Amino acid sequence: MRNLFNIIFIFFLPVLTHALPVSLKGYFPKALGETVYIIGFKDFISQTEEILASTTIDANGYFQLTLQLDHPSPLILEIAFYRLSFYALPGSNWQFNSEQFQVTENGNPLLPQSTLPCYIHGPLTDSLLRNMNAQIADFLDSAAYEIYLKQNTTILDTFTNKTLTINLFDKKFQEAASYQLATLYPGARLPLGFNAFHELQPKYQSWHFCNWLEDYLAKALTRENPLSANSGLTRDLILAINQKEDLQTVRKLLSQHFQITDSLMEDVVTLAALKVFYRTPIYQNKSIINLIRQVKETTSNNDIAFIAKNLVQRFTAFLPGNQVPPYELITQTGDTLNPAKTRGKYSYFVFARKYCSSCLNSLELLRPLYERYKDKLQIICIFTSHDTLTESGFAKKMNYPWPVVIAGKNYDFLRTFQAFSLPLEILVNENGNIVAWPAYRAGEGLEAVLEKLLSKQPNPPKAPLQRKW
Repeated sequence: MRNLFNIIFIFFLPVLTHALPVSLKGYFPKALGETVYIIGFKDFISQTEEILASTTIDANGYFQLTLQLDHPSPLILEIAFYRLSFYALPGSNWQFNSEQFQVTENGNPLLPQSTLPCYIHGPLTDSLLRNMNAQIADFLDSAAYEIYLKQNTTILDTFTNKTLTINLFDKKFQEAASYQLATLYPGARLPLGFNAFHELQPKYQSWHFCNWLEDYLAKALTRENPLSANSGLTRDLILAINQKEDLQTVRKLLSQHFQITDSLMEDVVTLAALKVFYRTPIYQNKSIINLIRQVKETTSNNDIAFIAKNLVQRFTAFLPGNQVPPYELITQTGDTLNPAKTRGKYSYFVFARKYCSSCLNSLELLRPLYERYKDKLQIICIFTSHDTLTESGFAKKMNYPWPVVIAGKNYDFLRTFQAFSLPLEILVNENGNIVAWPAYRAGEGLEAVLEKLLSKQPNPPKAPLQRKW
């Protein structure tokens, strides 16, 4: 039950009006030459990540970075997709040390959330948060069965009250901790001290508030409220979202359900709810994106417009019709690949690794398709393991007839293409527009898709282009 990334980020200090430097130093003697990234968030509702700074661990194992912060913020230290979350205050100094950490031979975990083990020395605020998080983790280790299977929340009530009455916690900390503790309940739960939703303020610049709000809405709207015709709210939302794309009706339904009277809170709840609905199958993603665009176009609040813009960008990054993100790759033979050089043919990107049997099987099934369509289709194989030397030798041994790129240390490229769960296939047309992400694989429908797109037959067979996850 331990989750090292479920850290509470609290605003202990007043909001600052000017930026102050944050100094970060580290010692990783077994990760020489690795790139160090400091990652932040554009906003706390979309949780769109952005790289704030980067450097390289030198030959002696040290790195040093300085960045500017104008308000307290959660940050992520990332090395080779291994991550560590911490809470930074403007003007704070940090030291990260690990003489043990090294990238595993077959590094680049499937998800960029593997723990980065190291000693951390930073402000007291961060230490307090980690200590409380450890207490929560220990509590859930022993109490999870009672809470989530037996639905016994009495012990959780006791733990919450005990945690919030520790003298060390001031009012700001108690508020933030109450948001965090409310998310532990199996049902939608208001933070301690609030009796009704309308009593809350729209603190969209607070990490802990936004995390609680998304959790609360997910439970209230998709678990406790039936996702079926038996629920009048669900019926009305489906009609407003899927059929009419009526933002005003969606806002009204949510406001009535949660008794919201503040217009800014309406905007915040609407965006957070649409984010929840985006991953709920009964709602159409295209309609949700259009509704978020309407929020951006109609709001008078610049912050809300910025959040809506980030949500749209996050949800549309790989939509069919969009341009493929820019890239610059060097193949094993020394050739350069970029969107300009791949225009004129369809491109089929395959992200793979040596120790992924599904990846290797997919590549072998592509050989006859490559021979059939090589005048119209270019296949680009991208190996992603951190063990670049081994994968380079393996790819040469396999003698693939298409370009091969060894990209295990090209973290920016892999992050841009979200190449974490493998194999991943992307189909791009001759103009550089995405046709399908993820695309069908050979043996699972790709043949029919290529026949439809590339065959000269007047009536090619119908086939879906996009593979479902």
